[in-house]
Amino acid sequence: MTTRSPALSLENALYGLIFLAALGLRLLNLGAHPLNDGEAHEALAVLAQLRGHADPTLVPSSPAYFFITYFSFLIFGASEAAARLGPALAGSVLVLVPSLFRDLLGRPAALAASGMLAVSASLLAASRSADGTLLVLLALAIVVGALWRFLQGGRTAWLLAAGAALGFGVAGGSSFVLGLLSLSGAGLILRWTLPRVAAGLRPAAARLWQERRPFFAAVGLSAVVVSTVALVYLPGLGALLDAWMGGLAGFVPAQTGRLPFELILFLVVDEPLVVILGAIGAARAFRTGHLLGQALSWFALVALALLLVYGNRQVIDVAWVAAPLALLAGYALFELLQAVWAPSELPLALVQAGVTAALLGFALLNLAALAETARTGSFAAYQLQIFGQTLRVPSLAQLGIAALAVALAFVIGYLVALGWSERAAQLGLVTALSGLLFAMTLAAGWGVTQRQPGSPAELWWAEPASPEVSLLVATLENVSNYSGAHPRDIDVTVQASETGLLAWALRDFPHASFVDRLDPVVTSPVVIAPLADQENPTLGSTYVGQDFDLRSRWTPDQTGPEWIVWLAYRQARTIVTEPVVLWVRQDLAQLQSTGN
Repeated sequence: MTTRSPALSLENALYGLIFLAALGLRLLNLGAHPLNDGEAHEALAVLAQLRGHADPTLVPSSPAYFFITYFSFLIFGASEAAARLGPALAGSVLVLVPSLFRDLLGRPAALAASGMLAVSASLLAASRSADGTLLVLLALAIVVGALWRFLQGGRTAWLLAAGAALGFGVAGGSSFVLGLLSLSGAGLILRWTLPRVAAGLRPAAARLWQERRPFFAAVGLSAVVVSTVALVYLPGLGALLDAWMGGLAGFVPAQTGRLPFELILFLVVDEPLVVILGAIGAARAFRTGHLLGQALSWFALVALALLLVYGNRQVIDVAWVAAPLALLAGYALFELLQAVWAPSELPLALVQAGVTAALLGFALLNLAALAETARTGSFAAYQLQIFGQTLRVPSLAQLGIAALAVALAFVIGYLVALGWSERAAQLGLVTALSGLLFAMTLAAGWGVTQRQPGSPAELWWAEPASPEVSLLVATLENVSNYSGAHPRDIDVTVQASETGLLAWALRDFPHASFVDRLDPVVTSPVVIAPLADQENPTLGSTYVGQDFDLRSRWTPDQTGPEWIVWLAYRQARTIVTEPVVLWVRQDLAQLQSTGN
């Protein structure tokens, strides 16, 4: 009788805990923030299908997202949380993918990589976005893991799982183009640079060719079922073709997406743990000849290169870079700890880690205080001329204490290594620095997803929906109540797109009509229109109004101390790109005022 080893049971329990932590981070307040325009377009396409309102302008960019969200809306109803539920679950399952490669990474390193995937700021934010990127990323990760298991002597079920996951990924739309190109590029580089990979391809291809029929059947069946929602949404096949063509068209030189600078800045500032440890893991993989580490390194580099030339790039696309770096970071963390681990030196190492953490924390507190003075206007700085531009740079005296604390942390580590134990000093430094990077990454992810998800200064969305969208809807419900109708039964005329965030916000108002322009024949009790000026629009009656912000954009052109405030608090100057006014007919407004 075969018994399961206690180590394996503990390992599974740890994976379970990591999964639950990842699930909690991704589901917490999932629907608290309004959908932006891109998210609203995808959700409205699903909602139109469920309500039987065919609209040729509502073509989903990701049939895979359409498939998942269709059932989410069917079960839970149309809401912000339900619109983001599919990616949130996919992001949670993604943290279990390293278990498929634990024979290559090593069991402890795979567990560490799972933890890195759980706390990665970009993967956390992507999991809470109504978008198909995380779905495709998970699908391709399962494809690679299942194929590896099959080629290592696994059952045919692994091959069928790989085929089904590949079909799901194919239905992902334009995101699959980036993923497939990154995967293909990394594979070709490995084929050219590693003779053992080239030697192993022939027998692998031979075995796959023997099982090609069930594999391609699984791919085709999965792609068709997902794209058409089990033949319920036949236009999904056309939508898939359009999405693929749109993904390929993104490589046309015209720049319609985010600046490359914004993607790099997000990775560096919001993903310090993954980027730094991932780079260490990549260097170690090439130095030791670690096959999976080299494959992950090339995948991250190819994905980053593609994003830099991709015209339709979005910040959410950094998930293709962050995911392999997270696995490399887990591998690096385990290797670093294993190299310096010594139970007998643990007490001294913990003391060293505590001292280092205290000094680094003191340095961060000084930087935070410096940012606070900049925010309050009491910032002491001197002017520096660089290429004709005047920059306000913090004085050296203000930064000196922070720099001294950092230097002192390493000096103490050196003295501990010189006078007591080099291994204890190294273990203390690795523990303290890893803990600090972990805290910074988790704080960055919390800021993007919880603290201020509607701020463009977080960089995740170019023009995120403002929290005032929810306030606008609440005000409209209040007006509807005072009109004597159901809270959402009032007639509303909206000068806005039928596929944007306002259309989603007003999805449950059956008498909301969307127009291109307003004219004197409009006499509905409520009108929502862009804020062109403070005068009443040309309408068939007299109205009173209240303005609301729909969306805003970051202006990354600060040349003064504001950049320090941004680094510390993610606060920066923003421009409201579309304010609107909620106009209420005067007779109804007077009735509401009397009721108050």
